Amino acid sequence: MGLDISVYTRLQPFDLPEGMEPWSDEYYDWEVDADIPDDMSVVSLYQPGYWGKERYGNYPPGTYLGENVDGFRAGSYSGYGEWRNTLAKVGASFPGGSHEAWDNEGGDYPFEELINFSDAEGYIGAPVTAKLCEDFVNLEEDVKDIVDKAWLKIHPTIELTGDEKDWFLYKWNDWKSAMCTASQDGVVMWH
Repeated sequence: MGLDISVYTRLQPFDLPEGMEPWSDEYYDWEVDADIPDDMSVVSLYQPGYWGKERYGNYPPGTYLGENVDGFRAGSYSGYGEWRNTLAKVGASFPGGSHEAWDNEGGDYPFEELINFSDAEGYIGAPVTAKLCEDFVNLEEDVKDIVDKAWLKIHPTIELTGDEKDWFLYKWNDWKSAMCTASQDGVVMWH
């Protein structure tokens, strides 16, 4: 069991028939004949995150149509936790990792919305994805330099093995792509 990420764009509110629950037997029967464009999917956004709409985007809980444009496996829950811990160290300058970052909840630091986001189900929508995209783009060179120094054992506070370095950079590209793709009119979903 692991953590999967889906990326949707072109989100627009969508009403299911009254009383119908998404992904019920009734829903699946209805979906066969529904007038939904081939490039769109029904997306149920139900848990915007601990801090709510103002921190996690313009899409309140509800049902939407969206184009599923990307997705990836974030790893096991513990693997994702380790990745996020490394991100807190190399991307947000917290030597103590994600636990130290969580102690600074509500602070204005790079990747804060991603570091402080639960590894359970939920979503981050635009425009917060745009802010995270900027963090990935603007800090990429510096973060990769820190990762190299940590791997070479010349960073003063961080050490990474070759496998940890490779895993972090591989997932960095996945997360950067997800946030940038969803930056205008989309959402990144944890499930």
